[in-house]
Order: sequence, then C-alpha cells, then structure tokens
Amino acid sequence: LGDEIMLKKSFYVLLFAVAFMLVACRTDKSDDHTPSKKAEQIIYAMMSCPNSELYEPSSVSVIGENTEDQAGSEDDYNISGKMYQNWEKKIGECFSEQGLQDFLTTGPAFNYFIEADQRNVEIKVKDMELLERSELIEKTKVILKKGYEEETVVPVFRYDSNGNVSEVRIESE
Repeated sequence: LGDEIMLKKSFYVLLFAVAFMLVACRTDKSDDHTPSKKAEQIIYAMMSCPNSELYEPSSVSVIGENTEDQAGSEDDYNISGKMYQNWEKKIGECFSEQGLQDFLTTGPAFNYFIEADQRNVEIKVKDMELLERSELIEKTKVILKKGYEEETVVPVFRYDSNGNVSEVRIESE
C-alpha cells in the first residue's frame, strides 16, 4: 500500500514537472520572436497607410523639390507643425530627444504613405517577426500587404543608452 501511494505521488510530481517545462518552453519561444513594443508601435504607425492623421500630401514637402539641388537619393522632408504633433502623440515616447525629428525629416516615416498615395493602394502590416535583438539594435521582419501584393522588409531600430529609438532604417530582405 505504501509503495502504491509513493508511486502515485511520484507520477503526479513528474506530470507537474513536465507540464511546467512545456509551458516555460512555449513561453520562451514566443517571446524570442516578438518585436519590442516600441518597434511594433513604430512599424504600425509608418506602415499602415493611408492615415490622414499622420500623412496629408499638402502637409509634407520634400526639401529641395523641383530645384537643381535635388540630387540625392535620400529625401529630406519638411512637415507641418500639426502633422509633427500627431506623430509625437502617436509614437513620440518611443524615440530619443532627436530621434523622432530625424525619423520624420530624414528617415523612412513617409515612404509608405507616399507610395500608398501615388499608387492609390492600401498598405497594411500582415505579419512581423523579430530577427535579431541586442542592447542597441533590433531587426524585425515585416510582411506588408500592398493592395494585392506582398512585400517583405526589415526595419532596423537603433537604440540609445536609455532604451529609446535614435534611428530607424529599412533593409530589403
């Protein structure tokens, strides 16, 4: 009788240990592929188009547009104060002091809005997966739905020592 009780206790302890390990392993794996909240917020803000709160063609202009100085492949943008405030309200807390300004004027903030406007398509985030994360860099694979087409891009987020985004750039997969 004593051996039978001991066997039952051992079985339950073993069953509990296996269940605990399964839950712990599953939790760790899902966290390994989840982008940070800051990266996720920025991705959804810049890649969900159109959005009249964050982009109106009349509120954003390319610096040097229609001039002979417009020689670079990278565009610099000039945005209205109201549009800047909308971005600041939406994702301002994700960025370092100068990070949001750089993101909006020399970064990729408007690339997808301009494309959606010019091609007259809706752009949405279909899926995202964390590729790499360190203390200063985070890379996330993003699958975009552009009308009927899909495109995969890799936003790269650079963080400052306070954990705020200081730079965003886009790499092709």
